[in-house]
Amino acid sequence: MAGVISWRSPDRDLEEDALLPFRALAQLITLALLAPLASLASDEGCTRGKGKVCARACTEGDAIACWLLGTMHRDGTGVRRDESRAAALYEQACAGGVKAGCLYAAATYAEGRGVKKSESRAMALLESCTKRDSKGCDPRCPPRAPSETRDSPPSPPEGDRPPRPIKIIKPLYPRFAYDQKIEGTVELEILIDASGRVTDACIVQSVRYLDQAAMETVFYWRFSPAIKNGSPVATIARAPVQFRIY
Repeated sequence: MAGVISWRSPDRDLEEDALLPFRALAQLITLALLAPLASLASDEGCTRGKGKVCARACTEGDAIACWLLGTMHRDGTGVRRDESRAAALYEQACAGGVKAGCLYAAATYAEGRGVKKSESRAMALLESCTKRDSKGCDPRCPPRAPSETRDSPPSPPEGDRPPRPIKIIKPLYPRFAYDQKIEGTVELEILIDASGRVTDACIVQSVRYLDQAAMETVFYWRFSPAIKNGSPVATIARAPVQFRIY
């Protein structure tokens, strides 16, 4: 597997936490992706195909659940296929601070899928990302400083523990990529909060036609959070999403 799977504190002022290497995380995720889905299933939280659970979470203010529910309505996965509903959910997620929601909502207006085509509305949604984050809605990770990408960073303090995957679901293979037999591994950088949930992600290593499916998948993943000084903390980790045709 290419690349070093690593984790670090999202607090970039903590020099000792800069990109701690952790290859075992990649191995665990890879093994989980090869395991039967039934052994990885969980009834906790918004899960692909469980529209009612995601709808309830969205109603309760979970903006990520709104975005995920929108993708389900787009594809007709566990819910009725409804592009208008998907567009509304993307906008709701965007208003809740989910950049992917803004990006998806902008795409629906730019292409007129489920809504009246409007380039001005699409641009406004993209600009809303820039107001929250200088890199805007760009799904690619920003370049890292040399200190954050060094090959031999310090070891983690004794007693600290990286995040551990507890629910890893397989990505949905995009139809075009499957028909064209496109395979590969999309490497993502994910933000895992102190509860073990993925709350943000960006693309480190891209594979054309597979990036979107990879990005959507990791938000369903759950982890046992990282431990620092005896307490759960938010961490940034790199994780592979593999696409293989068997």
